[in-house]
This record gives sequence, structure tokens and C-alpha cells, in this order.
Amino acid sequence: MANPLVYADFQNLDDENRLRLTCAGTRRDLERQGIALREGMALTLYTDDADGEGQPDKLLADGFVQYNEAEKCWVAAIDWNAIRHEKDQERKLATTRSADSGEKRPEGNSLEPILSPRQDCLAASSSLEPPLLQGSHTKRRRNAQQLIDDRIIEGAPSFISAAVGNLTDEKRSPAVIEVLCRMPEEEYQQIRENHIWFFSPHPLVRGWNGRIPPNKSQIIYLPPLLETWCRKDCVIMVAHEVAHSLLGHTELSPNNTLEDETWSKVIQLGFGTEEQVREIRSLLGELNSGESGGYSDEQ
Repeated sequence: MANPLVYADFQNLDDENRLRLTCAGTRRDLERQGIALREGMALTLYTDDADGEGQPDKLLADGFVQYNEAEKCWVAAIDWNAIRHEKDQERKLATTRSADSGEKRPEGNSLEPILSPRQDCLAASSSLEPPLLQGSHTKRRRNAQQLIDDRIIEGAPSFISAAVGNLTDEKRSPAVIEVLCRMPEEEYQQIRENHIWFFSPHPLVRGWNGRIPPNKSQIIYLPPLLETWCRKDCVIMVAHEVAHSLLGHTELSPNNTLEDETWSKVIQLGFGTEEQVREIRSLLGELNSGESGGYSDEQ
């Protein structure tokens, strides 16, 4: 009998690298299937992702439910080395069935194992780089240490800046790192020249007075609201703000011209599909109208 399939945010981890089963998508799946969590229950967890052609393809991981006494919440312990894409799993099963039936296995159909997102460690820091979303434009061109060496982000924990060492900034800092690690070299060098400060204040920071870091001349503000978004959407929004900088946008336009240009740049860089961008722009329209009490730069 197959394990129940339940959504989880693969970035929402406790101190033991277990998935917290607390997000809205998880609760929705549990309620829909009538599942009451209990110690030792086997689940298959999934998160939204894309295949090599940019088409939707879930990431899957098998896990066992445990209770985190310190945080008073349910979590799932998973094998990070056994994460796989749903479509890869289906192809592997089809290949196995073909072999069992005596059919010749087609050449060139080997499945590459997906590395554990916890294997790619930052050597100079105790913190770990976020696992990259899989897709057609997810090649890691550099690591987080290079971002620190190039003075683009901080290496030590910060309450106001995006940093590798931020343990309570679960969405924004990992999104900044992912975007910068995946950015094509030409655009990355432009980002270095623009001297961007990724201002990412902790949700508990109610106000702040201080100096802009001496090596910074532009500010990209990443509001605490993004911590409530799913990882994929947060990455797209960070890429969107970076695209504004790459295109030299420093003023709001009276219409959507600059926004259209910026979102096209996000798609060109490979950080979102046209469908994903439409969904984000629709969400930003709702935020701008006050329906969700947030802010956006959509006109």
C-alpha cells in the first residue's frame, strides 16, 4: 500500500533537518485525506518543482512522522539522499516493469541520483546553502562562499541583511542565495558593479536606524511578508527585484511598461515560466489593492 502523499515545504526545517509539517499546504492535504498524524507514520512528502523542460514535476521524499517536543509540532524525518522527481520515479518504474517482462531496456535512460540538498555545504560557514529548485535553468554557477568573497551578501547572521548564516530567515536569504548562485555570469558581474544591499529585516525588527554598508549604493528591500510565501514564489520575487536593478530601473513608471520589461527579464533568466509570472502578478495585484494587506510595485 502506497504511503499518503502530503505537501511539505522542503525549506521549512527544524534543528535536526526534519521537515516541519506545519504549513498551510500540509494542513490542507492532511485534512483532505482525513489523516491524523502519529509517531512513526510513514508519509511521502512532496513539494512543487519543475523538470528539465520547465514543466511542473513534484519533488518526492519518503519520511516518518516524529513529534518535536521543543517546538511542539509534528515533523518528518526524511532521507535527503533519496529525494527524486515524480516523473523520474515513473520512468524508473516503467523501466523496471519492462525488464521484468523481458523487454530490452532502451539505452541512455539511466537515472542520475539527486544529491542531498544538505551535501553542498559552505566550507567556510556552519550554515548550509539552500537546495536549488530543479529545472531547465537551475545550474549552480557559483557557491555561497563566492557571494561572500565578492561582498554581495553577508556570511555571518544578520537581523537586517540577507546572509548565509541567517537561521530565522527561512525564505528570503535562501532565495537571494539561489538567485545569485544561478545568475548567468554577465548579469552576475553587473550585480557586483551595482553594489546591491539586500535589505531583509527580521520580522521582529519594528524599526531601524543605521548606515548603509560602505560598499553598497543600491537597496533591494525584501519585506518580511515574503516569509509567508512558498519558496518558489519567493525566488521569483527576488529575481524580479534583481531584474529591476539589471535593467537600470530606479523610478516607478506611470504604467506597466517597466514591470512588463522586468518580468520578461525574469523569464529570460530562467527564474520563472510565463504561467508562474502571471500567477505572481495576479497575486501582487491583490496585495496592491489591499486585499491581503501587503505591498507590491505593480502599478
